[in-house]
Amino acid sequence: MKDEIATLGKNKDSTRDAFKGTESLIRQLKSEQDQQKIVINNFDSDDLESELKILSTIIQDIENQLVYGQFLYQKQQFEADISKKIIELIEKQNQQAVNIRSAMSKFKSPSKEIKAKFLDWDSDTYNLKTEIDQLPEYIEWYENIKNENIAELETRFRDEFNSGVTKALSVFVNSLELQHGKIENAIEEINESLKNITFNINPDTYIQLDRADTKRPRIRDFRFEKLNSWQPDRSKIALATDQKEAEVEHFVSHIQPFVKELQENEKWRQEVTDVRNWSEFKAREFYKTDSAYKTTYESSGSLSGGEAAQLAYTVLCASLAYQFGITKEKNSRSFRLVVVDEAFSKLDENKSEYLLRLCRNLGLQLMAVTPLTSIQLVENDVSVIHWVTKSNTDKNKSTVRDIAIMEYKQKKESLLVEETTAE
Repeated sequence: MKDEIATLGKNKDSTRDAFKGTESLIRQLKSEQDQQKIVINNFDSDDLESELKILSTIIQDIENQLVYGQFLYQKQQFEADISKKIIELIEKQNQQAVNIRSAMSKFKSPSKEIKAKFLDWDSDTYNLKTEIDQLPEYIEWYENIKNENIAELETRFRDEFNSGVTKALSVFVNSLELQHGKIENAIEEINESLKNITFNINPDTYIQLDRADTKRPRIRDFRFEKLNSWQPDRSKIALATDQKEAEVEHFVSHIQPFVKELQENEKWRQEVTDVRNWSEFKAREFYKTDSAYKTTYESSGSLSGGEAAQLAYTVLCASLAYQFGITKEKNSRSFRLVVVDEAFSKLDENKSEYLLRLCRNLGLQLMAVTPLTSIQLVENDVSVIHWVTKSNTDKNKSTVRDIAIMEYKQKKESLLVEETTAE
């Protein structure tokens, strides 16, 4: 349109110049006409006929050239037409400028759906202005998009969709399920060990751990909803009219929000992806004679301190034995050291004996840290006592003596007196 307006302007200028030349010619012809009138008025000739012929020829030339008598009117009419055309083009140009600015604004601020598909849209278009002089930049954007290898990009997207994102998420989900499966298998193995441990006597009983899926809403929503919702329905996509559009739609509406939530909500992610939170546990007690059910322990709140500790130690020691890889081969050279610190302070003699017997049956190597007042609880079940006393010269230092259990039993009274005296 700008080129059309410029061309019309040039035509107008050239026409104006032509009009000026014609006006000059008319003035010249009028001057000649006046001179000829003077000649006619003073004309006197014997050969009138020949002179009239000459005069007719001159007059004919003048008449032919005086066709431009209406020139002024034609000039004004032409200028009016040109001006009208220019005004119409300017109005059209202004309207198109309004339309272009509107299109620019829509491009810079598209719908929420488009921004959801292209997360970098705002940052990519930040420097663009909705001014006509920036139209070349918008055109350049258009040319870049038009000239890109769309087919190649679509192929890359489909490859990434099929073997990239979905594969990575499948590995992620499978790893969580694998960890959960290991916990279930571990419970089975721990229960096998617990069957061989007498929990209560007269009559003898044993403990079994019972695992169930947690009832916590956030965990259940993640495990049974979100971990499945991102997966594409291949049959549905295959039946879609436009499979490419169906894949993009699924990616935008399911995969992208799921990945974004995992990335941005760290506290929630740590909670729901810790597969230990997927389960709730109970302890059930059975009779050894016929495996009949006796009772269920859902928490230690209803138990005494000693009973709660006994239940905790039973499950803990069986779990440690599993973690250490101690199987039925109790003489294997696996690591099996367990250190308990003042474990007997809240236990009566029977419960203390139970803990020691439990560690021995599971093949655990036990180091019991206990004050002098509780040594009698462990002396029949240990082979060495590491006797720790404060230094007589420096109260900030301690000394350790290794005393074989037989030596301790022989010198027990003197050692206790010595320790009491030192204090």
